[in-house]
Amino acid sequence: MAKKNISEMTLDFTLYPKQKLAMSHEHNSCCFGGAASGGKTHLNIRASIIWALTNPGIAIYLFRKQLQDLEKSYISAANGFPSVLRDFIDNGFVKVDLNKKKIMFKNGGAKRNSYIGGSIIHLCHLQKGENDLRGYEGQEIHALILDECCDFSQKEISFLRSRLRLGSWSMPDDSPFKQYKNYFPRMLMTTNPGGVGHAFLKSEWVDIAPPYTVVQMPPEKGGMRHIFIRSLVQDNTKIMEEEPNYINVLKGSNDKTRVRALLYGDWNISESGILAESWSYDDNIIEPFEIPSSWRIDRCMDWGSSSPFAITYFAESDGTSVKLFNGETRIFPKGTLFLIDELFGCDPTDPSKGLRLDDYKIGQMIKEHEDAYLSKYNVVPGNADGAMWQKSNKNKAIIDDINEGFFGRVIYNNEQLFLRFDKPAGSRKAGFALIRNLLEGAQAINKGDMERKGLYVFSNCKYTIQTVPMLQRSPKDPDDSDPYGNDHIADTMRYRVLAKNFVARTINASVY
Repeated sequence: MAKKNISEMTLDFTLYPKQKLAMSHEHNSCCFGGAASGGKTHLNIRASIIWALTNPGIAIYLFRKQLQDLEKSYISAANGFPSVLRDFIDNGFVKVDLNKKKIMFKNGGAKRNSYIGGSIIHLCHLQKGENDLRGYEGQEIHALILDECCDFSQKEISFLRSRLRLGSWSMPDDSPFKQYKNYFPRMLMTTNPGGVGHAFLKSEWVDIAPPYTVVQMPPEKGGMRHIFIRSLVQDNTKIMEEEPNYINVLKGSNDKTRVRALLYGDWNISESGILAESWSYDDNIIEPFEIPSSWRIDRCMDWGSSSPFAITYFAESDGTSVKLFNGETRIFPKGTLFLIDELFGCDPTDPSKGLRLDDYKIGQMIKEHEDAYLSKYNVVPGNADGAMWQKSNKNKAIIDDINEGFFGRVIYNNEQLFLRFDKPAGSRKAGFALIRNLLEGAQAINKGDMERKGLYVFSNCKYTIQTVPMLQRSPKDPDDSDPYGNDHIADTMRYRVLAKNFVARTINASVY
């Protein structure tokens, strides 16, 4: 049987409107996702094939975090590459090398009839994390696709993005597809909310502008044109026609957080976060109000240099009524906590990186912050990491320099900004358990239960709202947080709720 000419081969290039938008020339760094079954895998396969066919010699790298997921979705699946490209494979225009995980197109050479110099789709994974990442240090990636990109860390995403470059490749002069001129390099990420990369994607793609809006990012953030495209199961007309009960299947989950993520594509959750199930944006975030003079206000700290430092300010209710921003007068149960302010020492372009300041300067920053924003309140010392009191070989501790920066070297007279908190065994898990209890307590208070103590966060606490609900669980211990996560503000919250003078601490008296 004679082989077909390429023009005679068949391939379903059908794309939904939002999938077409993901391939627009207006942007070159797209985060496409939200709800389950929004057409992410379909888009990744079609986009990579279209790019390979129309741009001879292009190098496309498609990543999935785990090898077995890569194989299931893109190789053995009924709608995987071998199935979709069957006509091309049978007629000798495409080769699939399952051992090397690459798909080669016969469009190289002067006559566009050679595999040498032809387009290649590389199917990749980062199952071993940074160990696998090193294998791509010298790669020249023209188009990067990250499937379920929330499974990748910020470091992994940023590193792979740094490999985006055209190098020696350029569009052939005789190409009939001139629309792809200046189209590459580009990046396509598809995902559901939730995972280690959730907070990074949310801050750099989802929250920077309304969906479907292109934003030119500054050089320090990659310099690409970002867009977030919210996909929903309702966009997938095929599944809606073939499985009309699918939405009810998603609704049937007993996990309300998971339903919000998979059905509505809600990025204001993190289903694998250690505090996600207890955190409510509607109930736990409150507009700032005047703190009564009888309430205690203290500061807590988690120190950092290459990683961020965090100072948080907590007000504790004594039962005195307050006037809310909307004019309503309310009473909160005695012992209820309000995180009213924060000073987060991070790189403005990357919240996971610290400022590498000397400790005296940190003390000065705390002084300047409190003079500017908290001067009308009497702020007293709260808990800080006990490691700050460890003496160096110069017989001086971190806390000494911070105190001197705040109080001044001349007038410094053993004043203390913080109380030493030496973390007892089990305090991390106990602290997170207390935080969850208090977050849920605030939700109960809002429904009229005045027997509970709660925890609220003022809406001006940007980094608290950004990092705390997104903090992931440890892969090794689901009752603890990911040791590589941005846990600095969450740590100060733990120090505060574990404070011995905290009224609400009686809900878990076995901490110590």
